[in-house]
Amino acid sequence: MNLRQISELLPKNRLFDILFCWLQFLYHSRRLPSRRSGLVTDHFFYLKRSDELGKEKYRRLTDKIDAKEIVREKVGRVCFPKTLAIFDEAAQVSEASLPERCIVKPAHLSGNYTFIDKAKSTPTAADIETIRGWLTLNHYSRLRELNYRSLKPRIICEEMICEPGDSIEFKVWCRRGVPRAVLYIEAITMGNRQSFYALPWQYLNLDMKFEKANPIEPPPFLDEVLQISGRLSADFDFARIDFLTSGDAYYVGEVTFCPDSAITKFNNLPDEKVLGRLLDF
Repeated sequence: MNLRQISELLPKNRLFDILFCWLQFLYHSRRLPSRRSGLVTDHFFYLKRSDELGKEKYRRLTDKIDAKEIVREKVGRVCFPKTLAIFDEAAQVSEASLPERCIVKPAHLSGNYTFIDKAKSTPTAADIETIRGWLTLNHYSRLRELNYRSLKPRIICEEMICEPGDSIEFKVWCRRGVPRAVLYIEAITMGNRQSFYALPWQYLNLDMKFEKANPIEPPPFLDEVLQISGRLSADFDFARIDFLTSGDAYYVGEVTFCPDSAITKFNNLPDEKVLGRLLDF
């Protein structure tokens, strides 16, 4: 039995939320957390076990559908993928109901998606059942992130920004409304490569649990995405604004408040502390 299955079995209240946070941290980090460590994982552990993520302002930006309205309000223009369809019930999801070419995601979960391209292939029965199955899941129940607890299960279909297995993302890490670092991700057919940059644009040779991406020049839209990130993160102690890109075009994908659910992505503590210093943790 893995930790997510254990979380599903535990009672859904704050006492067991905190107990699960401790179990998860100890299992993955093999040490005790400290508020004074300056480590990213420790900071997010204490955030996750607090009541902060339960506030309405977190919930609204976590929901991928509601978040689009907030982005429009704060940024003043559309800078996210076009919504093609929204499904509230499993019965609404069928091969015929899906747009011809899109990416399908649960608005209430994290990390789940599938690509649909009817010009190349027909969605299988397994694809349809997977999408329907998302409507029965609750991210809070599996990982105890409070901002997901009351989200309404919904499926969103968006325009396909890039080809499957060939995407470039820029994730802007902000502290109190100020962009501090950027995580660059190449998700390609051969694997996932990542690298951090300190701003204004300095490559950080950090040892993470992913293959490193080679250093790149700052993207032409860097100033714009940093400005948008500052606006969207202004009301939070920490927020990560995730951007999808296609050529010189960029789109707000989602807003993340507890990256990797407080599970470290670094192979050693000194490198993790480098990011912690940038974020003033």
